[in-house]
Amino acid sequence: MDTIKAVKTIMLISLFLVVTSCRDADVAKLRSIDFTSHIERQDIRLSEIAKSVEYIQLETSKESFISMVSDIQFTKEIIAVFDNQLQKLFVFDRSGKFLNVISNLGKGPEEYIHLFSFAIDPDTSTLYLHTPIDRILKFQFDNTFEDEIKLAFGKILRFTKIKKGFLCYVARPNRALFSGVTCFILSESGSLIKKVLVRESSGVGSSFMSYFSFYCLADTTCFWESGFDTIYGVSNKTGTITPRYLLNLGSGTVSGKDYSTKERLDAEIKQGGMVIASVFESTSFFIFSIIQGGKIKKLFYDKNSSRMTDLPMKWQIGLINDLDLGPRFLPEYSVNDSVLCEVIESYELQMYMRESQGRVGTKDPILLKALDDPGSNPIIMLVNLK
Repeated sequence: MDTIKAVKTIMLISLFLVVTSCRDADVAKLRSIDFTSHIERQDIRLSEIAKSVEYIQLETSKESFISMVSDIQFTKEIIAVFDNQLQKLFVFDRSGKFLNVISNLGKGPEEYIHLFSFAIDPDTSTLYLHTPIDRILKFQFDNTFEDEIKLAFGKILRFTKIKKGFLCYVARPNRALFSGVTCFILSESGSLIKKVLVRESSGVGSSFMSYFSFYCLADTTCFWESGFDTIYGVSNKTGTITPRYLLNLGSGTVSGKDYSTKERLDAEIKQGGMVIASVFESTSFFIFSIIQGGKIKKLFYDKNSSRMTDLPMKWQIGLINDLDLGPRFLPEYSVNDSVLCEVIESYELQMYMRESQGRVGTKDPILLKALDDPGSNPIIMLVNLK
């Protein structure tokens, strides 16, 4: 019996060593992005990454008026815009024509008292709306209610649709309830399929540090969270998680895991600590928003050359639009791997007009018309990559 126990122990130790060595090998293979070296400040021209620009004016009417764009997602047929302030989800066609709005505030079975976020399944023309009582409401693009999905594993902050169901993110204050689970996959019926990533709970006080983003590249859903130095990817087909990039912030990093008060964090930041506030990734570059020394910077990282550039902070930040001489471009969303998007509010157009002293170089009719109508809905700027 002792011999059998010894053999089992040796096997378990061997298995642990194999798993650990494989994990270490995965980390060793990670491409590191260095934030510690000298970063040159200079402008980048849009023509260096893109071949063309187009604009879509979202139709403005009493029914379609948008107060604030909180999120925007695309399919081949529609543009869906979530307005967190109005608690509405607006649906436009790809030319910007208003189609309908989901605005079902209430306590009924097809209603919600608050919306956190939404996701789209382009294959089935389905919209999924996440509500705070651990359920997801399912609608068609034409505002037809389909179903209510009750979540067996709740308290999620963000979610996105993948082939296997929903990839979900748990905010830091709630992780103690789920033994540190950070990301997990739910089936389309709401049941738990897989715990994707488990981390130590970082305490209730760190909720203000929960900068987070989901984004998709090819067949991989990527995610990043502030306070951690790794960007992960989850296969949309298999649900397998893989580390993709290691962010080297040096000794000045503000982790976000160990802070119990916002005042303590603010003091660290003022002393020069670095915080990454947002990550945008395309197939060829990253754009990072960082907070350092109480200041916000935008950094452009070229994947091919591994070069990091500090974009100058002027009246408007972004890549110089030398393709059609319109406003600078700073991507906010991805339409797909080859098309990026920025939302241009009407006040930003007016600022562009004022700061350029009326010498507007663009001849685009959509932009020129919007300059004369400061009360219109936002314009969607689409940039087609090379």
